[in-house]
Amino acid sequence: MDSLVDPVVAFDKQWRYTYVSRRAAETLGKKPEELIGRSIWEVLPDDADTGFRAACERAWADGKPVTVERYSHVLDRWVENSICPFENGASAQWRDITERKRIESALRESERRYRSLFENSSDAVILAFDDGTVIEANPAACALFGMTEEEICRAGRAGLIDPTDARIAAAVEERRRTGHVRAESRHVRKDGSKFEGEISSVQIDEGRQFVIIRDVTERKRDEQTLRESEARFRFVVESSMMGVLFTDPVTGEIFDANQEFLRIVGRTRDDLGRLNWKEITAPGFLARSEEAIASALPDGRLRPFEKEYVRPDGSRAPVIVAASFLDDTRRRLVVFVLDRSEQKRSEERWREAQKLESIGLLAGGIAHDFNNLLVAVVGGASLALDMIPPESGAAELLLRVLKTGEQLAHLTRQLLAYAGKGRFVVEPLNLSTVIPEMIALVQPSIPKKVALHFELAPDLPLVEADRGQMQQVLMNLVFNAAEAVGNEVGAIHIRTGVRFVDAGYLQLHPEVDLPGGKYIYLEVRDTGCGMDRATLSRIFDPFFTTKILGRGLGLSAVSGIIRSHKGAITIESAPGNGSSFTVLLPIAESQVAPPQAERPAVSVSQVTGVVLIVDDELLVREMAGKALRRQGFEVLLAASAAEAIDVLTRHSGEIPLVVLDLSMPGMGGEEVLPELRRIRPEIRVVVSSGYDEARTMELFRGQSVSGFIQKPYTANSLVEKILSVMA
Repeated sequence: MDSLVDPVVAFDKQWRYTYVSRRAAETLGKKPEELIGRSIWEVLPDDADTGFRAACERAWADGKPVTVERYSHVLDRWVENSICPFENGASAQWRDITERKRIESALRESERRYRSLFENSSDAVILAFDDGTVIEANPAACALFGMTEEEICRAGRAGLIDPTDARIAAAVEERRRTGHVRAESRHVRKDGSKFEGEISSVQIDEGRQFVIIRDVTERKRDEQTLRESEARFRFVVESSMMGVLFTDPVTGEIFDANQEFLRIVGRTRDDLGRLNWKEITAPGFLARSEEAIASALPDGRLRPFEKEYVRPDGSRAPVIVAASFLDDTRRRLVVFVLDRSEQKRSEERWREAQKLESIGLLAGGIAHDFNNLLVAVVGGASLALDMIPPESGAAELLLRVLKTGEQLAHLTRQLLAYAGKGRFVVEPLNLSTVIPEMIALVQPSIPKKVALHFELAPDLPLVEADRGQMQQVLMNLVFNAAEAVGNEVGAIHIRTGVRFVDAGYLQLHPEVDLPGGKYIYLEVRDTGCGMDRATLSRIFDPFFTTKILGRGLGLSAVSGIIRSHKGAITIESAPGNGSSFTVLLPIAESQVAPPQAERPAVSVSQVTGVVLIVDDELLVREMAGKALRRQGFEVLLAASAAEAIDVLTRHSGEIPLVVLDLSMPGMGGEEVLPELRRIRPEIRVVVSSGYDEARTMELFRGQSVSGFIQKPYTANSLVEKILSVMA
């Protein structure tokens, strides 16, 4: 007994030890002689209720050996007690089974977990032999295939797979080679319907494998939906009229961007991997961008703000930026970029138009007042000249007054041209034909060192323009070019032709505000000193000049004339590289030049009668009255529309003709004419205005007007106009 590995003790029915093996004494930490005669419960007080007492009593009662497993608190171990009864007592042998109990517990836990996973898995799981025989199937497999577990076992693994699916053969080969496989497959339900699945097979031991089948029909549908959504998203992003980019707001790295953003910043898709919004942001705008990101709204949106990007060529792209964070980490930002380049150009054109319009109104008003005064000056001087002998010393002085008046009239025409109201006699013109005629007037004033070169297009389409104003345009541009060349040897090139204005041209020349199409162009290019940006920005401003002396109305008048002809003018110039002025004019609708009609001469003896002069300027009324009275007319005067109506009402049958001023306080000439016609329908009316005939007649459209005379006029020109109308 002392040689046994397991401890052995013997005890009587009073529970006193009668024998203790050496191994038992060592286990209890005593010597055998210290235990003999002592009570078991004195040595093992905590084990009394562990089942050992009950097992001993059962053995005595039955007279048979009893084996019991129990936990010994004294030994702190699981033990297996074998109790053998005899007449006056019993022997007990115990074996340490702690490790076995641990393994059994682990096995039970493992089995419990496996069973729990197997039974509760949402995926179909079957256990099968390598030959395809199914050992068991979980409830998810039964539900997926619409079968009971017995039916799945009878069907076998092959009965669950669509035999037409070529992917299965490759999956089986992969499993044989590696012991596991993961592949897509097609499966068949009990009712014959099929579904897409994802199959995983793992070899668990020799001859057995776990097969997991997942229905991926929904996932496949979701993936397709996602692909379609991504395609729609990409389509929307790429079709957006705004630039869109996805970026890291901290590092500035741009992950993706649409084509519009790349166009705005002048980049290509190949540049995406290297693009960083911080690096392409114009100086002075980076802090504004970072401040907008730092002060993002609670919902992750950034308030829209203005900034500028720098393109590779150094130009800047003004934009409005709005953005929103894609997630709570605030490390992904989607940015929407609105290109303001065209808006900026439009705003600049609008400001320029407003400036030109306001200055034009001022210029037009000045010209109107000048013309009224010049009527009195020129008309009075011409009338006085007719009243004195030619040999009189005063005649020379009066001629000088008339000459000065003509110069002042030219100045008012420049003011009217700048105001866009200077178009007088519009006719179809061929610029290639009329330019040589005009140059003949300019040539003597051009320095000998400056050569004129012509490239005039043959068969050039006609434009509708005033010959005199086109002459003024050409003269101003040529004189300007000659002054730019100065005393150096140089050249002026004058070209005409047809140019097509399209989107590309308008992008190169944003100052041009014309609809697309074909236009006649007149180009005057010189080899002179050229102009810097500051000069170019003000070149068409009225009263701006680079000369020490000068009015500075030349190019501003040119601009007004071109505007009045519904055209545009562009400049290309740089210091030291000369300048090129290009005038664009619309092609005339009619390409047939009208014949010139000749007016028959009218003699004074053919006419008589009363003339009513209606003008708010006293000097004009007095001069016109004296001029007509000298020719035998009876003259009535009216200072306003109301006074004219009153005079005509009182002398209705006596007045055959009215000289009617266009611009008067209260009612203008176009408003008072219907009232005069109502009083006397057949009355003849000559309209007087400082504006050109075409513009004036537009105001009288639909009304019968007998004639037009432009201010300032002389006494003789007024008399001739009255005589021709009354003839």
